[in-house]
Amino acid sequence: MIKITSPKQLKVLSMIKAKQPITRQELGLEMGWAINKVTGRVRELLDLGAIVVSGKQVKNNKARGLLSLS
Repeated sequence: MIKITSPKQLKVLSMIKAKQPITRQELGLEMGWAINKVTGRVRELLDLGAIVVSGKQVKNNKARGLLSLS
């Protein structure tokens, strides 16, 4: 069982569930958060196994990981 310990983790997880697949950059825009706030919560959720990188999106010659629920 995955243990989500922070309200911020839960908020990110809920947004990923609603918008999956979604990039970290898109999460930040959707949530109105700075990218450094998003990436920390995403890393925690990846480490917990709650989400996975399910693919990549290439835009303007930049590849970005797509996040989905595991």
